[in-house]
Amino acid sequence: MTIIAMIIAFMAFYSVRSTASNMKSKSYSTSDYRSLTKLLNDLNLDNKLPPHQINLIKGDISFSRGNYFEAQKYYKRSINDKAIRDSLNLLLQLEFKLMLCFDRMEDFSLIAHSLDEFSATAHRLANPECLAAIPYLKGKVAYYSGEKEKGFKLMKQSIERMKKTDESMSYDYLMYFYNNLVKLLQRNRMGNEALATLKEMKNIMRKPRQQSSMSLAFSDDTWMKEFYGLYAITLQRMGYTEEATVYYNKFLSLTHVQIYDYSCIESYLFEKKLYDDVIRFGQLRLNYLSSMNDTLNSSIGGVYRLLAKAYAQKGMYEEALRCFELMDEASEEQKRMGELSAMDELSANYSTYIDELEKQRKEHDNRMLNLFIISGFIALMIVLSISRTIRHNRIIKQKNRLLVKTINELRETKEKAKRQKEEQKNDDILDDTAGENYPENPSLSPGNANGETIAEYYERRMFERMNRDIIEKKLYLDPALSRTMLLDKYNIPRNNFSSLFQKYVGTSYSKYINNLRLEQAAKMLKEQPNYTIESIANDCGIASVATLYRLFSKKYGMTPTEYRQVALLPEDSEEDNDDTEN
Repeated sequence: MTIIAMIIAFMAFYSVRSTASNMKSKSYSTSDYRSLTKLLNDLNLDNKLPPHQINLIKGDISFSRGNYFEAQKYYKRSINDKAIRDSLNLLLQLEFKLMLCFDRMEDFSLIAHSLDEFSATAHRLANPECLAAIPYLKGKVAYYSGEKEKGFKLMKQSIERMKKTDESMSYDYLMYFYNNLVKLLQRNRMGNEALATLKEMKNIMRKPRQQSSMSLAFSDDTWMKEFYGLYAITLQRMGYTEEATVYYNKFLSLTHVQIYDYSCIESYLFEKKLYDDVIRFGQLRLNYLSSMNDTLNSSIGGVYRLLAKAYAQKGMYEEALRCFELMDEASEEQKRMGELSAMDELSANYSTYIDELEKQRKEHDNRMLNLFIISGFIALMIVLSISRTIRHNRIIKQKNRLLVKTINELRETKEKAKRQKEEQKNDDILDDTAGENYPENPSLSPGNANGETIAEYYERRMFERMNRDIIEKKLYLDPALSRTMLLDKYNIPRNNFSSLFQKYVGTSYSKYINNLRLEQAAKMLKEQPNYTIESIANDCGIASVATLYRLFSKKYGMTPTEYRQVALLPEDSEEDNDDTEN
């Protein structure tokens, strides 16, 4: 967030509390998504809640469900509402929630950029919760900048400060800080420290809690579930297997479909090889999201990823491949929806600003003032546009490592699935001799046994022989490979060539060959670090470096150079990336 955005943000929360008093007769639970959504719609239609209050509640719901992009959109709408701009205290706390969204999205550069301004306002208003949160935010920035010891010290300091506040919303923030600190301690194999932190967290959770303290819309069961999951992982890694099992059973006793996230127990499940439990949790999650019409939730890709890993570990490679494909589809759809949402948001902000500008023009018929305001608006839009571009590029770099791992896992899983399929093949192999003839007795044709006509049977066998030669003899690496060569070599009717590829591999000839070449290129980029990009392009049968960059970027979402940079990183760095919270 830019300094300009921070200035706009510092104005809101008193009216939220006063407006919230109108809802005393309308109690609600954030764990009941369907009824809460209906209640919000009814209140909005009846004008019983102002728009900024509706946006604030929707932001809290989105945050609790792991949809941080959506949450920060609603928080920003509430911040920019005219009705909330006269209270710096309210805006400061709303801005804090916005920074927690950036924390979950791991946009620490944006937090670092906004932290000084946020800190100055928190000190000026002497807001206890925000003052207690400042060391936590600084600690996360320090940790991900490589200063881990300093980061841990600051986060612990923040927890101690938050304990001393009597504000109604401090409980959720305290649990949030504990939760993230334990995960970082686990990642660094600091078992004793993690265990001590969990015991502190347990003491806090024993204290009574009022519903009004649910500042992040998390229920008691949600925090308890996180606590049991973290405890099980910590004990398991320290070698206390039986005790870990006890806490895992406690986790299971609290786990139901309305508790949205199972990722807190992921490490335990895979270390214990409880792949069936992973699959069960994943299916419960998918079924629940489907019933809530919430299949574009930001964690849906993570669910498919967990399922794919579990299926692969069980040797069910076809299912793993399907989950990887669904994960890719969900990612693309979510990306598209995010872009549309961002465009709508910019359009809404633009319309709001134009309305205000028109009102000012009517009130102050001053041409120079109007010109200054218009120039300021253009400058603001340019700054916001540049800021968004920089932020987008940083997010892309952070996600490239996960994308590379996904590409490698997908390639390895595909190879395993292929080998498994070949092992299960029967001995009905196509005769490689030229000039196959139809049998005189059609009833003896294996095509008839499979419900195929004789023509369809030999057509399929002809394609399988050609495809086997393309892959096993690596014909696709020959840059001179052409349709004409294949037509002549395998006696394929010219007018049937394109339809054969569409029918048996579901894509065109050129795209099929290019995909094989790109998979080989990805493999060489990782395994042959001394090869130049140009030599890899030549070895893979691709005409030029420019063509390789274009095709590789289109298929994998990153350039060959970016892929190689991440693929050659040490294994320890990849594990750190895997443990990053949602």
